[in-house]
Parts: sequence; structure tokens; C-alpha cells
Amino acid sequence: MPSTWAQTPPDEESILRPLTAKEWRQIEKAALEVGDEESADAAAVAAARAESAITPYLIPTATKQAAKAALRYARGAIPKPIRPYTDKILEALDNANAWTEAALTASFMSAGIPPDVSQQAAWWLTNIVV
Repeated sequence: MPSTWAQTPPDEESILRPLTAKEWRQIEKAALEVGDEESADAAAVAAARAESAITPYLIPTATKQAAKAALRYARGAIPKPIRPYTDKILEALDNANAWTEAALTASFMSAGIPPDVSQQAAWWLTNIVV
């Protein structure tokens, strides 16, 4: 089966890594295709940040929107252990007051996600927008 932009080689599926500028541009495109301009804008900011040699300031709201856009539109780019919980993670993010790794881990565990996956998801979400 041919690989698409959102699929990673099987040996890399479980690696927690930031998304690339190319992946953010694909998320932006997918969001625009369904008319989600807020997510598209957040993905565009994240793409610009990933493309830049100088790391610009990214406001927390844009980070949150970019992370949610990635969860909605790039499920194949999400690390394999996290994928089954994408919908629960999105719901928990809407209710999360703090975007620290510890706060997100606790929020995900409250949503019924196993502790190890909660921690991996929290780490990934706090580090995907580099």
C-alpha cells in the first residue's frame, strides 16, 4: 500500500516526535477543505514556526488550536499508542484549564485513558509545536 503524508513507516509509528512543517501544511489544507479556518490558521502558524530557523513566540491559544487541528486532521501522524484515544483526548483538551504535561496527563486519565498513554499523549501535545 502506498504511503500518504499522514502515514509513517511501521518502525516509526510509536516514536513521539514533533510534527514537521510539511505535516502542519497538510493539516492546514485538510482544515481548510472542511471550512475550519480557526484550525487552519493555527496550523499555518505552527508550520511557520517549524519552518523558521528563529523560533517565534507562539501564543498558548494558537498552540492549543494547532494541537487540536493535528488530532483532527492528521491521525496517521499521531504516534500509534495515542491514536485509539484521539477523540477522548480532544474532549479532554476542551476541558483542560492548564497545558502542562502534568495537568494534561491528569485530565486524560480522568477521561478514561490509561496512565501510560495519558503521559505519552501529554508529552507529545506539549512538544509537537516546536
